[in-house]
Amino acid sequence: MDSPPPRASTPLGRASSGSLTSYGSGLAPPRTSVLLAKGGRPGTGLGGGSPTTARPMTSSKAAGYTSPARSGTGGAHPASPSKAGAPGAAPTREQCEALEERVHALLEAAAERGAAGDGSGAVDAAKEAARREQRLCAMLEAAGTGDQISLDLKYAVSVALGAAYEANGQPTDALGVYSQVIKSRLFPQAGWLRLNMGAIHFSQRDYAAAAKQWRMALDLTPPAYQRMRLNTQRNIGLALVRAGRYAEASEAFGAIMQEGPDHQTAYNLVLCAAAMGDAELMRQSFAQLLQVPPYVDDSLEGESSLEDAGEPAEPDALQEALQAKQAEADGYILSAARAIAPLLHPGNWARGFEWCREQLAAAGYAALASEVQLARANEHLAQREYAAAVGLLKEFERADSKQRARAAVNLSTLHLLEGQLEAADGYAQYCCEADPGSTAALVSAGNVHLARGEAEAALQLYEDALQLEPSCLQAQYNAGLACRALGLHDRALALMQQLLHEAPGHAEAMLQAGDLCDQLGDTAHAVEWFTRLLTKAPHDSGVLSRLGALHAKLGDEAEALACHTEAHAADRTNLDTLSWLGAHYVRRQDYVGAIPYFEAAARVQPREVR
Repeated sequence: MDSPPPRASTPLGRASSGSLTSYGSGLAPPRTSVLLAKGGRPGTGLGGGSPTTARPMTSSKAAGYTSPARSGTGGAHPASPSKAGAPGAAPTREQCEALEERVHALLEAAAERGAAGDGSGAVDAAKEAARREQRLCAMLEAAGTGDQISLDLKYAVSVALGAAYEANGQPTDALGVYSQVIKSRLFPQAGWLRLNMGAIHFSQRDYAAAAKQWRMALDLTPPAYQRMRLNTQRNIGLALVRAGRYAEASEAFGAIMQEGPDHQTAYNLVLCAAAMGDAELMRQSFAQLLQVPPYVDDSLEGESSLEDAGEPAEPDALQEALQAKQAEADGYILSAARAIAPLLHPGNWARGFEWCREQLAAAGYAALASEVQLARANEHLAQREYAAAVGLLKEFERADSKQRARAAVNLSTLHLLEGQLEAADGYAQYCCEADPGSTAALVSAGNVHLARGEAEAALQLYEDALQLEPSCLQAQYNAGLACRALGLHDRALALMQQLLHEAPGHAEAMLQAGDLCDQLGDTAHAVEWFTRLLTKAPHDSGVLSRLGALHAKLGDEAEALACHTEAHAADRTNLDTLSWLGAHYVRRQDYVGAIPYFEAAARVQPREVR
């Protein structure tokens, strides 16, 4: 950032008795000194006065200096601006160093406040650091040591001010600061600030501008900084994905895979291929994902031989970190397989799952291949192809215990949907025994008890599941249903509200919460819940009819009529809506208007007494 030019300082002389007063800017010009000679006339420069008295020369310019005194005289000494202690004296080195230390302290304060979330305080500290840095430059110029001005400090001050603006939610000001630093051409590393500018544009959802800034930063990054170049390319790809330019994004991710492949980039490449619907590119990118080397710590191989066989090995932080990395990579691979499997063969989605399973097994990911098989079984369930799902799930009888338990959970649910409670209970019990720490197993067993009418036993299992995983939505919802079956409406409502706090768009929980509020006599809150539910199902005649009935309870006849009319438009066979509308016109003594609704109700249910 360009700093304002240092102000010109004019030294001021110190006034002394019997001498001339020198001046600076803003002072009156000096008066001509007149020393009266003998006889009362003014003395001249040729010694017309007393021979022992020195007369200062009259200056034609306001220079502020006196002529040197003659030898043997008692004239005044010149007023020197560099005299120690003078008001206009040049700043000392100690003063400059103290001011520089103050600038560094302000920079640290700005960084600390920004990290603590005090964006306004960070901006104030950064602005003060910028002002003091400009003052330091002016002092160094005045001292004649302008070559000692630190460009690194000036750059740090500018970057700190831009970062403070970002932290304070002032992206426009931050962009202005970064742009000025780049345009100044004083700092060779200023081009990397385009990374910050790209991040600001990305947060503003201006993805085209973000990609442009990151591409310019990539051009300025030397090849030696490989990691920075790869991260910048990854950011470019993500910006292009957000902009919907999947072909360009796949090119950016493909370039990364050529220079430094990693699981996340390969996963993004798979998603771009899926978004474009290019089956061949899906296969190629998935194969590249499987070719990325796994996280294996070769340096630790053979260490177990150095340990005593009877002593357990101490936890290894490096090994734990590698395992966490590998778990993350496995998640990318499994998500990619689930995403592309139904798209590889649109006419036969099962072939896509089979291809992914074969590729995983060939690459040595046997556990992930089993997960894909489970996903295939779930897809059969979604397509209501129960026989095929059961056949796949029973293949897991030869798998390890955890996979058998997961397959048993699905089998238990499947038999429960078919009404085969004994078979469902058998699989649920096996799940709990094979994997006692599985929330899915506990929820599955609770579902069987709830279907049998054993609400208390089901509630206990749901509570056990919530102790293992408090955020399990299935356990919360089913526990609410169990409480409602036991008549614990307040507790059921609390569970539904807790679920809606974690998952605000859960439509079934909204319906239960509204119904429970209605039963508890809180009609106003019931209206709120059904109104929210209406945003998820705007044309559901049942929700509209129920909302109209609640408005009628509150005495809002106009709103009730509007809701029931809209419900009738969505479903002309809803008896509750037809009955309410007919009764509404009867109450208004508009019998002609009521007749069509009663006739429609009679056609729907000719034997209904109403």
